[in-house]
Amino acid sequence: MSLTIYHNQRSFNNAFNREKEALQMALLDDNIRTKWGKQQYDASSLFPNITTHDDFIHAVTRQNVFRMIFANMADKPEDEIFPCEVFVGNEAWVGVDNVEYRYFTRKSPKHVAVGYTILDFLRAFQTNCDVNSGYCFLMARRELVDLLNVSYDESDWEKAEEQKYENNIRLLKRLKGKRAQKHYPNLHQKLDDYFPALEKILKNGLRFINPKRKDKNGYASFVFYSTSSGLSKKEFEKMLSKLKGLDLLIVESKEDTYLDKNSYNYVTKDLQFFSFPPYSEEFFRELEEKLGSQKE
Repeated sequence: MSLTIYHNQRSFNNAFNREKEALQMALLDDNIRTKWGKQQYDASSLFPNITTHDDFIHAVTRQNVFRMIFANMADKPEDEIFPCEVFVGNEAWVGVDNVEYRYFTRKSPKHVAVGYTILDFLRAFQTNCDVNSGYCFLMARRELVDLLNVSYDESDWEKAEEQKYENNIRLLKRLKGKRAQKHYPNLHQKLDDYFPALEKILKNGLRFINPKRKDKNGYASFVFYSTSSGLSKKEFEKMLSKLKGLDLLIVESKEDTYLDKNSYNYVTKDLQFFSFPPYSEEFFRELEEKLGSQKE
């Protein structure tokens, strides 16, 4: 249930799941979406002491970031009502609710407004994922970091991990090709049955880069289940054994607490966490030489 709050004598509800979904649906309309063109804004001097994710969220929600990155909001005075540019027929204003800046929208003065933060908006623009998911939030926050030109350790680590995964996926696709088969015949043969499953694990890792989960090397660590691999459990374990032996995949068993979707209770148990080293042509050549020498 939404919580009604009073801001400058105007009542509003925070945007919860249903309201965020409505915003995402509205932004699917190209006529509405094009009004909200994003622009780069160098806010690095405004946020000089950001070191963590929490610092960043705290800072950006306490500034009127709407006018910084959305051209259509740049000339909107705070707390002055204008025609809403998302929901047709609504009225809107941008202001601070004593803590965070929000875009407020309502049907008329008789109706309670809904207040959207800048992160709510950027999540709604991520139309290829569930707007209420943690993944969608991380994608929105990464985009905001780039738009505002703000740098901090956690964000820099995430960018490096993201680039690693994108590079690994690109090199793996190249490794599947006929040209690579000539250069790395032994490695190609070892992986031939597992290219699709390995690519799925890599793409899953790219989706769940989280600074709170790192392996012993400081790489992003995540959970992946055999049922998502397209292989039987036996074949999946066989693949893991090969990949670990080739140092193409890192597997660690760690205790983790998570919300069980069936019982809706928090469960603590040992899970397998996966992570990846950075791939490179040199890395593949070294593996090929090692596999070739084992055959001799």
